[in-house]
Amino acid sequence: MKVKPDFDKQWRESVFPGGCSHAGELETSMLLHLSPNSVRQNKIKSEISKTNKRNSKFIWGDLFAKGPMGLIE
Repeated sequence: MKVKPDFDKQWRESVFPGGCSHAGELETSMLLHLSPNSVRQNKIKSEISKTNKRNSKFIWGDLFAKGPMGLIE
């Protein structure tokens, strides 16, 4: 998925980097808009992903972050 640069500043509430990963703020919000019955809303949590909770300077996930190696572009 591609979005315009700086688009996330218009809607993003989560910390950066770390809030927009798989099944995170962006993907969940989009699916809630497009197909609300497809989302198990009782499973939604407002928290940092387990990967990012490790507080590692080497491992974290965010769809909009850029680092020395980009896996998602």
